[in-house]
Amino acid sequence: MIPLLVVTILSTAVGFASPKQEPIWPDPVPFITGTADDAGVGGNGEGGKVQKVGYGEDDSRLGGSFVQDYGLVFRAFAEKKHYWRVDSKDTYTGRGWVKSSEIDLQLQTGDNLQLNTFNAPEVETTEYNAMVVMEPTSRFEKLVYPYGIETVSTNDNVDYLVDYQHGSISLDTGEDGLKRFEVAYQYPSFSLNQLQQAESDDPESIQDRYLQLPDELPDRVYQLAEEIVADNTTRYDKVMAIEDYFRSNGYIYQIQNVAVPGQGEDYVDQFLFDTKVGYCDNFSTSMAVMLRTLDIPTRWVKGFTGGQLASDQPDLPNQMRAYEITNSNAHSWVEVYFPGVGWVPFEPTNGFNNPVDFYQEVSDSVDSESEE
Repeated sequence: MIPLLVVTILSTAVGFASPKQEPIWPDPVPFITGTADDAGVGGNGEGGKVQKVGYGEDDSRLGGSFVQDYGLVFRAFAEKKHYWRVDSKDTYTGRGWVKSSEIDLQLQTGDNLQLNTFNAPEVETTEYNAMVVMEPTSRFEKLVYPYGIETVSTNDNVDYLVDYQHGSISLDTGEDGLKRFEVAYQYPSFSLNQLQQAESDDPESIQDRYLQLPDELPDRVYQLAEEIVADNTTRYDKVMAIEDYFRSNGYIYQIQNVAVPGQGEDYVDQFLFDTKVGYCDNFSTSMAVMLRTLDIPTRWVKGFTGGQLASDQPDLPNQMRAYEITNSNAHSWVEVYFPGVGWVPFEPTNGFNNPVDFYQEVSDSVDSESEE
């Protein structure tokens, strides 16, 4: 027994001390920590099970391929199809996104959950109501909500922990979780005239948090951003130039064979110059980083797209429709700060549309012929 014990100890020591080969399978995208039956949000799953695509909390290392999953997360009964926001992050590391250390969770026991994402008096809105029914197996620990959220009502016993800085609403519901709720919201439509006329005098608190970039960001990322916006003057026009850049320069949306940055490589630099292949994380992170190089405050946002119309539509009031939102609808996009307006969403990923509405104002002074 003694020789056997000695051999076992020596073998174990040699194993730990030996150099390790890099993993063949890249670290999965944050979406791999999903909301399906055998995956927990932000966790490693239960019992070491293989993770499925879906919404996840850990975005510190982006990149890598993943397998699509159409497992249902929730149903939304709404008058309008739109994105469902969950969270945002403000610090880009060169590998992914993390939250800054200044996270302030405030207990909100009432139904009023206004997050003031945009300046409501200055932005045109339309009042809507919706009902959300979570899939029983989804185990989702944060509230999914539309832009302009005002109130949430539910029969469940729930307290809300609100991170107003990042716009996330954690749920204190016990083991069962929040399974059904109704939400009232003022959905925004942004004036193009107002955005084009917005000043660039950002509050110091906004500049400190949302212009952050790693010191190691390659110079050619700065140079590319400057080249893209060379003919633009307003903040809005620069944002649109960056958003449109991906659609007209050969960037491809796909979820397979997506690279992971190696040691010393930057995630954005790799996508912009080397691969030009990726999914929403690649596009949204690259847009946010390039805008920050132009001193335009930007944050990285995540949640779900509007899903698909349910094949069996129930009889609903007020022109409501039933939508099914699955793990495959997990998504990331960009919000840009405009002084006097607030945070405005933009969508750089090829094949996706902006999650909010924009409109062009027409002057009352135009003559009838021009108006026609």
